[in-house]
Parts: sequence; structure tokens; C-alpha cells
Amino acid sequence: MAALITDLIDKLDTFEMIRDQVAAILAVESVEQVRLAEAANKARPEDWEMRVFVERSDPWDVFVSGEDESTVDATPIVNVWFDNSTVDLSKSDLIERQNHNGVVNIDCYGYGLAKQEASGHLSSDEAAAMEAQRAVRLARNILMAGHYTYLGFPRGANQLVANRYPQSITMFQPQLDNRTIQNVQAARLALLVNYNEYSPQVQGQPLELISTQVLRSVTGQVLLAADFDH
Repeated sequence: MAALITDLIDKLDTFEMIRDQVAAILAVESVEQVRLAEAANKARPEDWEMRVFVERSDPWDVFVSGEDESTVDATPIVNVWFDNSTVDLSKSDLIERQNHNGVVNIDCYGYGLAKQEASGHLSSDEAAAMEAQRAVRLARNILMAGHYTYLGFPRGANQLVANRYPQSITMFQPQLDNRTIQNVQAARLALLVNYNEYSPQVQGQPLELISTQVLRSVTGQVLLAADFDH
């Protein structure tokens, strides 16, 4: 059969733009939060810092690849990846637009070392969990801020994002070679996003020309004249 689509499909789908937008928001706002913490004379401005990645399988590997634990960069790592979507047929049409409910996962990895504090012994897994939870707290607050109700996408005609909500937050422990890593803990924020996907359209051909005139009944003055391709 002959190809019917005559235009090059040269665009990103909405789910790809959402994934990249979420990562960009977290990266930019994390830098700004560090600046604000410094301006507020916080003791540890670095507590607002995150390293952001996209679609990585094991970004936390940098936590365990170093030879000396004391030299590991313990800044929390955030990995943004698209998980899945389902189509809402009641809000979609057959040709132009399909409405999706999609899930973008924001995995926050924390690294911790065992240490002795005034309040007692702090184990490495507990310290790592606290770091992961602090990172996911920051990510959730950033993404649910009123400024990002539509994730920074414009509203109006051909609107991409309708809303976003946190679906769940789940703690998990990364594994390396089927064994858990005590120094690393993770928290996953599943972000539910309602968005529209658009697809190439058939360009209709005019079949006939319809002309119309509207006249004033008393004088015959032309009030309106128009031609329509139909």
C-alpha cells in the first residue's frame, strides 16, 4: 500500500516533554533554593541541593564506586523517568487528541555514613533514609507549588497539561548484584499527570464553494457577503 502521511513527524510527544520539564524544574529550583538558604544564613545551604538525572537505571552508582567513603559526594541524586500512561476515552477523540493519565517517577537517592552523635549512634541506613526523604520532600514541594500547576506549560488552545498530583511516595532500597546497599536508601515520588497527546491530521480538500449574501429587506443593501470552501 502507498504511504498516506505526507508530513514529516518531527516532534516530541507530550509525555517526553513532561519528563524533561519535571527534571528541568527540579534542577533549576534546587539551585535557587540553595541561593535562598545562603541568603537566609542557613547553617547548611547544601541541604537544598540535588543532582538531577533523566532515565538512568542506576544513577546512585556514584555513591558506591569510590574507594574512600569519606570522599563520596553525598549530595542526593534524583532520577526522573516516565513510567506509564492510560488513555481516558471519555475525554479523547478518534482523530486529533487523546487524553492521558501518565505517571512520572521521581526517584530520590540518599547516601549516609554511620556516625556517633550526641544523641547516640546513627546507622548508615538510617542516615541514608533521612537524606532520601529530605530530597523527596523538596521535590514534592517544588512540583506541587502553585507556580507549577501546569508544570510550566501554557494554557489555552491545544493545552498540553491539565493537572498534576502526587500519586504516592514509596521507600525502597536499591540493589547491586542482587544485594542491598546499606549506605543507600531511596524514595519514589510517583507524579500523576493528566495531559493531551496530539497526532498528525488529515488535511481535507474543498469539494465545493458556497457563496452567501445577506441583504437588508427594505432597501436591498448588502450587509454581508462571504465565500466558504466546503
